[in-house]
Amino acid sequence: FESAGDNPQAVFTDAAALAAIEELTAFEAEACGLEPPEAASNNEIDSDATRVDITASEYRFDIDGPTAAGSYSFVMTNAGDEPHLIVVAQLETGVALEDVLASDGDVGVIEAVESAVAPPGGESVVTVDLEPGRWVIVCPIPNEAGESHANLGMLRELTIS
Repeated sequence: FESAGDNPQAVFTDAAALAAIEELTAFEAEACGLEPPEAASNNEIDSDATRVDITASEYRFDIDGPTAAGSYSFVMTNAGDEPHLIVVAQLETGVALEDVLASDGDVGVIEAVESAVAPPGGESVVTVDLEPGRWVIVCPIPNEAGESHANLGMLRELTIS
C-alpha cells in the first residue's frame, strides 16, 4: 500500500502484491492458526448451485438477485476500468445498512464470504448458501481517492425468503 501511494487500488492489480498477500495469509494460517478470509471452494462455480451473473463497473452492479433461499454461485464479470470483488454478507435483523458500511462489516454481519479480485476484463466467483434474511453484495475496494466502491454505489441489498 505504501508503494501504491495515491492509488491504493493499484495493489489489487499488482501480481507481486497479490502474491505477498497470499504468502502472508499462508503464514497467518500456519503460525497463528488463522483461517483465510474465504475457503477456496467458495471461489469456484458449484455445479449444484444456481448461477447468478453480475456485471461490475464503476460504481454499480448489474444483477438480477435471487429472492429464495438456496445455494448460489455469483459469477462477476468486471466490465469496468478498476479492479472489483464481491463480498456477500448476511445482515443481522434490525441493523441499518449504513451502520454496517460505516463499520466496514465489523457490526451487524452474521457471516460474509468474498470472491477473489477481478481485474478489468476479468471474472471472479463466490459460492454461498443464502438463508432467509437480509443480505448485501458489496465491493469494498477503495478508488484512487481512497473511498470504498460500496460507498460510491457498488452495493445491492437482497431479501431472501
